[in-house]
Amino acid sequence: MTNQRENYLSFMFIKKIWRGEWPLVKTYWYLGVLFAIPFYAYLYYLEINFDELTNTGVIAGLIFFIFYIFYVVWINVGIWRSATFYILKKKENGDGAFWGYTAKVLVALGLIRATVDLLKGFF
Repeated sequence: MTNQRENYLSFMFIKKIWRGEWPLVKTYWYLGVLFAIPFYAYLYYLEINFDELTNTGVIAGLIFFIFYIFYVVWINVGIWRSATFYILKKKENGDGAFWGYTAKVLVALGLIRATVDLLKGFF
């Protein structure tokens, strides 16, 4: 029974982030920055050691990269939506929404950079 509850809570957490229902500061800094560091470190490792990887290493790297793509989409959608809720709440209260707009700009810049990096890999 505990296992089902843990699975349910994990699913609800993933869903909550996707919907932007977690606070912006936590979504951005915990999941968008701190949680992403090991992903970036492993991707960097794969990049600098690519020529020395075995077939198993290449397959593991590919599986990891696919998982990473899902993570990037999930966290960027979560940050964007959380920023939207942040902006709406701040406007309701008559406060400035600087951090909400900043988060959206950083998400957009990050996606532009990722697209450019991806295109450079093909040319």
